[in-house]
Amino acid sequence: MTRSEVARAAGVKEQAVSLWASRHPQSFPQPIRDGRQLCYEVDAVAEWLDGRKIHQKARRADDPRGMTYGQRFRAAAGLAAAPDVRPGAHRWPGEPLQRLRAWVDQLPVATDPITFETVVLSLLCVREVDPAGWEELQRASPVGIQASIIEVTQRLPRQLTAATEKLRGLPTDWWPGCLSKLVKELSVAPAPAADTFDVLLDQFARRRHSSPDEYLVPAALARLMVGLVDPRPGQRVHDPCCGPGTLLVEAGRHVARIGDSAAGGASTVLTGRAMTDRTWQLATLNTAIHGLRSDLGGGPPADANEVDAGPGGYDVVLLNPPFGRAEWSVPATRTGWEWLCGRPAPYDTASAWLQAVAAALGPRGRAAVVMPSRFASGLSGQELAVRRGLVEHGVVRCVITLSRNLFRETAVPVTVWILAYPGQSPREDILLIDARQATRGDGSYRILTESGCDSILDIHRRWLAGSAAVSHGSSPVTAIAVTRDEVRDHEYALQPDPYQLRRPHSAVSALPDQRASVEAPDLRGPAPPGDRPDHRPAPGAGTTRDSLIGAVPADWWVGPLGQRCEIQPGPSGTRLRDSDYLPEGVPMVMAGGIRDGGIAPDPKKRVSEWTVRRLDRYQLQRGDILLVRVGDTKRFGTVTGKEAGWLMGDTCIRVRPGSEITPEFLAWYLGRAEVQGWLDVNTLHGSRSSINKSRLSQLPLALPPTAIQHRIVAAGNLIDDELVNWEELDRNPDNGRAHVDSADRW
Repeated sequence: MTRSEVARAAGVKEQAVSLWASRHPQSFPQPIRDGRQLCYEVDAVAEWLDGRKIHQKARRADDPRGMTYGQRFRAAAGLAAAPDVRPGAHRWPGEPLQRLRAWVDQLPVATDPITFETVVLSLLCVREVDPAGWEELQRASPVGIQASIIEVTQRLPRQLTAATEKLRGLPTDWWPGCLSKLVKELSVAPAPAADTFDVLLDQFARRRHSSPDEYLVPAALARLMVGLVDPRPGQRVHDPCCGPGTLLVEAGRHVARIGDSAAGGASTVLTGRAMTDRTWQLATLNTAIHGLRSDLGGGPPADANEVDAGPGGYDVVLLNPPFGRAEWSVPATRTGWEWLCGRPAPYDTASAWLQAVAAALGPRGRAAVVMPSRFASGLSGQELAVRRGLVEHGVVRCVITLSRNLFRETAVPVTVWILAYPGQSPREDILLIDARQATRGDGSYRILTESGCDSILDIHRRWLAGSAAVSHGSSPVTAIAVTRDEVRDHEYALQPDPYQLRRPHSAVSALPDQRASVEAPDLRGPAPPGDRPDHRPAPGAGTTRDSLIGAVPADWWVGPLGQRCEIQPGPSGTRLRDSDYLPEGVPMVMAGGIRDGGIAPDPKKRVSEWTVRRLDRYQLQRGDILLVRVGDTKRFGTVTGKEAGWLMGDTCIRVRPGSEITPEFLAWYLGRAEVQGWLDVNTLHGSRSSINKSRLSQLPLALPPTAIQHRIVAAGNLIDDELVNWEELDRNPDNGRAHVDSADRW
């Protein structure tokens, strides 16, 4: 839908949609270019509006109290009503969850949050699998409840008895009265208990921020991974590093929806292996509360760094491995194992897991594996050799590039690799899907949208069926199928960006009417010949050329950023000593001071004028663009007269525009979604994400004549000014009334 169509469906003015987008830039759905128009994904807008109640003064006569804009929008757009509770959506009714989270904040210093999580989830599992035992716990007094818990849990099946061991091992003074309170709260928690378990797993991960062992796979990502490999009734499904069991549970749900009749009553075998005691307990509880039969073995291996995908022959392997480990090992029983692409380096856990999964597949097997984004492109040495070997052996069938901040416990961007048995007849092409825009905001996190997941699954299914065109211009998900020869030419890169530079609107082959212009309004116009940068003359009116941001007029210059700008990283740590920093002096700018297009000094870092003269190549000038070099490399700020003369720190990198490019246009360009995506993909992600001068110099720049640069920036400023006016009107309708006429004219 266009912005005006969204406004009509929601029953508001178009300026209200602009206001929502400007005030909630992280969560409001991003527009998608469809031809010459900017459109919004309908489902994503509906999900966002579901959380906005209609103010009393804006309700229509027939609108019920408490109605949301989402309800009005869905009715007008012909969409289904929003569900009250959906796994992974965090719309959990009632107050128990809020009280549980409040209790976590009040935990005594000596109480381990991990223990609290295990206790809560263990009790919830007892409630589901042993209703009679749960009644005993409800009747027990605060003094005698621990004895009742010991008696009840010892009557559970053997695996659950072992998984609830923490309940029996709690000290008698553990948070006095806590167990009775927990039983009371969980007694009124929403049913079914399995949904409550899913939400609590997610909330504990959100509260924890980091994981002591393995990261929780988000619910939407788990559904996507399982849908891509499509396990069928009667098949063997294995997760060799199952964490809390999220992927196995989703596989069980997927098969249950299909039904045993599809395989003549044959039962699916779910097997897995947890790497630590904590994850083994949680995975056992998780599968039990969902009513699934699974074999998780007798417990975790002795070495949590082991890479072992099992005996092999599996129909489906699902995996989210701990690829950030500093080292890996193989069990003694597999010391003579032959590596498909050569033995990985001692620190290269990702390569070891990918090869182990490929070896564990049966003749018609397929796997979905989470990998860090950096492993899909770049790299060198043995890591690149492994990626090359997987491609040449026909193991890699599809790679999906996803957004950062999908996981509760890490911000690292990831990819999903779809692998096939090495002995299968290899296809001549590999499907690369870009789903970085198929998300919606959830606080500081991102969540894959349902419509985004559906688009990915539809693209993948049609590609498997041999379809040529696999993406739509109005979808936030784009895809391109590349031949193995093309992959060889691009150093075995398995992310879509290098190929989309050449074919920016294609999946396998885009439809003719899907070519898009750089902006919805026509900004080309005539420009004096002397007012343009050096470029090839336009061969004729209406012709275009490809660029990172789409099809642009032929009189735009297109090339690497380093050819039009001077790029300078900040001084290395050895250039500045602790003694160089003074309480007063010239301010320095570090990565933390680059935010929202502006620049702020580091309050703890100032240097003398002599130090500035010594490091004058790192001084800032008005019009410089300062980017984050170490950290969130997508952030940038423009240097104004106030910051001119300051010094940049080692975590920054400066871009100084050449004479033919205006700083305002460069800032506008760097803020484009396509450019932000390029920066994300070309960042080296690890314990500290970073981008270097060489990589940033290759950023594809689309540069119009100078007059057009001014017009583009002016158009953007006009929109910004009007949004400010409408924000004032929203805050104070009486004082803001004067802005209405000008906004209507605009």
